[in-house]
Amino acid sequence: MYKIYNDSINTSGNYTTLNRLSKILKLPITDQIQDNIIGIHAYKFGKKVINKSINYILIIGGTDINIDINDCEKKKIILQAIDQAKYVICFNNYIFEKVKKFNLGNLKVIPQSVEHLKPNNFNLIKFISEKYNIGNINKIFLLVGNIREVKDPFYLKSMEKYFIENDIYIVYIGKVIEGSYEFKMPFIKIENLDKKDIFSCYQQSDGLINCSKSEGMSCSILEAMLYQCPVYARKNEGNLSIVEDGYNGYIFNSINELRKSLNKSTDITKKNAYFYVCTCHNLEIERNLYLKLTNYNKN
Repeated sequence: MYKIYNDSINTSGNYTTLNRLSKILKLPITDQIQDNIIGIHAYKFGKKVINKSINYILIIGGTDINIDINDCEKKKIILQAIDQAKYVICFNNYIFEKVKKFNLGNLKVIPQSVEHLKPNNFNLIKFISEKYNIGNINKIFLLVGNIREVKDPFYLKSMEKYFIENDIYIVYIGKVIEGSYEFKMPFIKIENLDKKDIFSCYQQSDGLINCSKSEGMSCSILEAMLYQCPVYARKNEGNLSIVEDGYNGYIFNSINELRKSLNKSTDITKKNAYFYVCTCHNLEIERNLYLKLTNYNKN
């Protein structure tokens, strides 16, 4: 039996991915490296499994193939991990093509899915109004995920005056795991929300903003689409693989483009996003593709 190796930080995209796979594949989670194991991130997981003569399935995370690969020492480990894996899972064709050029590994494309759960009754507006003594709230935009440099969390800083003048609040949901950031109005940071509370936040907000310099496949974007929360995504290959500008979300390549996009959301766009996730990031399809690789039948 395969096991899922998960030592990722709680609330991170990798943590969410591995927990979902554990649930849908009915595979146990472990923090021990052993034979027949599934892990994510070609550098972080890779350095723990290379040269150990064990059978493992490697999932490419995004940061590994977009950023870590540019470091000579990390690249050696990444390529070894890809070469020695039984299968290498890529979330999209963009990642597949980046890995393919090394002529290593048994590559498979399996898009991430997102599980549709009933949100909790968490009241985001009431929570931030009472906690921060805010009188008027016009709009709320979310940034969901742990805060680190590659996510470029204060990309929005130059819009601070615009947000204040229009009673717009930017709510970061996640922990600071890299760097040092000071959050003051209109920027608010919330930690330790239950997953279903976050889903509730999607439904109550005016949009999800993704400012990342690079992405593999953003769990938060897929979640927002599923709960029909408008998506505003910075232009990078990972985001372009799931967001089509004006169809199921909005792509921006500058602050000015983002500012113009924030008023463009339509019901059609939100419906298109929901349809896209349900068809192209279907949980049952993801489950069956992984079950084929792990030699298990659906039953």
